[in-house]
Amino acid sequence: MTELAQNKFLVVSKRYAQALIELQNAGVISSDEILNDLKTISDTLKTSQDLNEVLSNPVVGIDDKKDIVETVFADKISATVKNFVKVLIDKNRFSAFKYIVFAYEKELDLIKGVERVEVVSAVEMKQEAKERLQRKLEEKLKKSVIINFEQDAEIIAGLIIRIGDSVIDNSLKHKIDNLSKEIIK
Repeated sequence: MTELAQNKFLVVSKRYAQALIELQNAGVISSDEILNDLKTISDTLKTSQDLNEVLSNPVVGIDDKKDIVETVFADKISATVKNFVKVLIDKNRFSAFKYIVFAYEKELDLIKGVERVEVVSAVEMKQEAKERLQRKLEEKLKKSVIINFEQDAEIIAGLIIRIGDSVIDNSLKHKIDNLSKEIIK
């Protein structure tokens, strides 16, 4: 996907995410219900590539797509989110669905004062270390923190912490790479 197409999806996704926030603020539906419904749709799309392709395909008729949504998600999601998906189909925006989910989660995090953090370690961290890191990050950021822990043996040791656009790379691999660059100079 080109950078221009990505930027278009970002602008569109923010607009639709804001519409979900407005529904939530108006008391039409709770943020938890929206999140659960969006997760149900996302999980279904991940397990059924065919469904994703059909709903994103401009050749398939709009009414057919709406019927498919109605059938597949009949009792699985709220009527409000189902109607939201139908609007995406009407406006030929369903291909931006995953970006809309991401934008909605970001907007909701801003409202709730939550920061999502990605932590990469070479080995599995002990639960005590994870909790200590979470407390330190919450103190530092003065926000509630949700951490996604990942493992990557290639970093050798240490941690890589991603907070928004910032990266704190305290991995041994990074230090070795920097040392190699200094030696070459």
